[in-house]
Amino acid sequence: MKRPAALAAILVLAACGGSSDSRQPDNGPTLPPAGLFKDGLLYAAVKARLAGTDIDSTTRISVVVHDGVVTLSGTVKDAATRDREVNLVRRMHAVKAVNDEVRVGQVGPSAAQTVGDAALDAAVEAELTAQGGVNVAGVKVDVNAGTVTLSGHASTAAVKSTLLEAARQTPGVHDVVDRIAVK
Repeated sequence: MKRPAALAAILVLAACGGSSDSRQPDNGPTLPPAGLFKDGLLYAAVKARLAGTDIDSTTRISVVVHDGVVTLSGTVKDAATRDREVNLVRRMHAVKAVNDEVRVGQVGPSAAQTVGDAALDAAVEAELTAQGGVNVAGVKVDVNAGTVTLSGHASTAAVKSTLLEAARQTPGVHDVVDRIAVK
């Protein structure tokens, strides 16, 4: 009777032990510290090189480096941009190969446009605020590529006209969209 119980205990312990199903996934060979350091330097060099040609690539193109092989992924606006960026990296010293996973598609505004829109937004708001006797608390300013949209409400048609004209006269404004209601 003791034998079957002992055999069962051994089988249970063996099942709980190191079966092949309980292993961690194999992520490939681990690089020695010097290899990791070289990949880190190469990563920084690739990001710097990409930023030097197109500052927007720093946010639109992801870079992964493993043992000198660079994988680029992300989305760019056109095939010419993708080809330029990939070829730039391929020509870099210490790059063994480039895996091109960059897609062509619709991208958001550039960093320069975003900064320019924020500066123009501030300038328009300053112009509106500078209008004497006009309450601008109910007016919202939105800017997209030089087009200013004013929305909200004004107390009279004259106040609305003053706000629209102030926005139009702000340097850098290309167009003004009127969504101000008179209340």
